[in-house]
Amino acid sequence: MAIDIKLIDQLLVDYKKPEDIIGENGWLKQLTKALLERALQAELTVPNPPVRKTGLIKTAVSGR
Repeated sequence: MAIDIKLIDQLLVDYKKPEDIIGENGWLKQLTKALLERALQAELTVPNPPVRKTGLIKTAVSGR
């Protein structure tokens, strides 16, 4: 999936210094948080999510 250049331009409208992007309250941190929250919300709302067979449950139950 390609990121739309117009979106990047919108994010950079008020850009003045690198901290605006990568600082403690920069948009990169905010964008990452928003994307992860959105992805987790989407995962929680899937009606019948596929079962992932990783062996973690078996390992946790058996104690190995």
